Amino acid sequence: MSDIGSAFNQLLNDITASIHLMFSDPIGMMKFTIPVAAVFVTSFAARRYAKKQKIDALPSFEKKREMFSLPRDRLNLEVSRIMKENYSMVVSKIRSDFESANEKYRMYKKLLKRYKRYNSRIDSSIRRIRTHAIFRRKEILNQLMELHESLVEIKANNSR
Repeated sequence: MSDIGSAFNQLLNDITASIHLMFSDPIGMMKFTIPVAAVFVTSFAARRYAKKQKIDALPSFEKKREMFSLPRDRLNLEVSRIMKENYSMVVSKIRSDFESANEKYRMYKKLLKRYKRYNSRIDSSIRRIRTHAIFRRKEILNQLMELHESLVEIKANNSR
């Protein structure tokens, strides 16, 4: 036990001697204190920087369950329908497009029939029938051209 006590006393004597030497020689003190201060400042800065970089805490249960809301634009609505395998909207759009195309075809047949009828009346010997046929044929031709323009528009929209 006395060995430990004597070792402790020796250590205390060495520390007091080095402190006395430090204060007696100011340049020697600077050689010691500047590197020690630099180590302390560096370690303090590193700890402070590490605290700023650390994640505060893991997300709570509510935050884990929080859903990200997508904007309700056309593309996102279509994607959500497809993900839910709800194809009825797509099928109804296709059906309406085909019904519209069928309606345009029926209108074309009807206008073509009228056009042929008035075209054949142009050669009539009766002047009133002939002038009426020319006037009506131009009207029907304009309607046919409008119908054709709507088809061209549909084709241009679908090719994009």
